[in-house]
Amino acid sequence: TNAENQFTGSESYSFNHIETVVETLEDSMTQAGLANEDLIDSLLDLNLAIGDLESYSSDLSSLEVTDSETLTAPLVTRVETLSDEESKFNFLFPSILALVGMFLSIMLANTLVMMEKKSPAYIRNVLLPIRKTKFIFANFLSTLFLVAVQMAILLVVSLVFMEEVSFLSFPVMFVAILCGTSVFTLIGMAIGSIFSSEETSTLAAISTGALFLFLSGVIIPIEGMAPELRGLVELNPYVLLEGVIRAEFIFQNPLISYLEPLSMLLLYAGLLFVLILIADLLLHKNLVHKLLYRQHKKARKLREKAKEERRH
Repeated sequence: TNAENQFTGSESYSFNHIETVVETLEDSMTQAGLANEDLIDSLLDLNLAIGDLESYSSDLSSLEVTDSETLTAPLVTRVETLSDEESKFNFLFPSILALVGMFLSIMLANTLVMMEKKSPAYIRNVLLPIRKTKFIFANFLSTLFLVAVQMAILLVVSLVFMEEVSFLSFPVMFVAILCGTSVFTLIGMAIGSIFSSEETSTLAAISTGALFLFLSGVIIPIEGMAPELRGLVELNPYVLLEGVIRAEFIFQNPLISYLEPLSMLLLYAGLLFVLILIADLLLHKNLVHKLLYRQHKKARKLREKAKEERRH
């Protein structure tokens, strides 16, 4: 009777309900098997992590330095001032040296060119069958030699009276000054070639030097300028020369480390020499035409005067 009641489903726990319970148990067993596989994978990962931690532990135990302060700050730094607090002359010395070389080169080259233009032998030099490059090169070498001698004297005096200046840095600084003064000498020669009067050429030379000075880091820091202006200021020949002298004054690096700024200065010098040569050729050509025209006009007046005298 009980069995019949179970199969017919008249009881509260029927056979269909039992089947449902069995299916639920089977699903639970399947999920338990999957969870067991996940636990096995997690156990493998945990064993690998334990092996890595043991390796790290052995590496840390082999370290000679275990102090926490040393580990947090492994680099030992020492800050030394470049100049005494009482005097800033050592800091300003590279800027002053570059400034003296710049103004000496520009003013002296401009003066020599203007003296030659005002000389009575200027017309004779124009008419001589000599290449114009020789005159330009002669003026350039004359100015460069005079400025080089004066700058060498300044460097020797600095070696004697300044302990911070090293004798090993003397050749590098002198080569940098020669490259910089070459550029400024050609700038002065260009100014003298452009202007016709001494007053205007001198004013233009002083203004050019002042412009180079103001567009440098001596008065206004380069870092505080606008990004667009900063790129132009970094190409300033005075900034290039002053940067090389300052770096050599502080670090005493070899000459090869300043190859980029020195090559930039030499490139400036080459471009300026070509421009001066072109301008000088055009000026001389125009001057010869004027002289020939005046001579022809004078000769024509003499011929007309002679004809009138013959008529009378």
